[in-house]
Amino acid sequence: MPEMNTFQFLVTEDNEVALLLYAREGRADRPLVRLFRNEQKVEVFRNADDELTLEQVDDNIFVSLNGKNQLLICEVLPAENEDELEIIDSYHAEIVE
Repeated sequence: MPEMNTFQFLVTEDNEVALLLYAREGRADRPLVRLFRNEQKVEVFRNADDELTLEQVDDNIFVSLNGKNQLLICEVLPAENEDELEIIDSYHAEIVE
């Protein structure tokens, strides 16, 4: 299985940003992302009952998110061959600061 901590940000050559998270119970409902640049922290609100705090987020991620109002979030699980990850759900979350 590819090494992945609790979360991983991916940035494309076009500066598009996606957040990979291990799949969680329940569905996202009106997801929201709150950025704390000075603390290198991101809070993800999947729904009214499910909040995650992502710490030690690289400064380059915040730079890539400048001017963006949404973040693509992909929830993943190990794929059948265990060398890959399978996207279980994906959605856009509004970004607030």
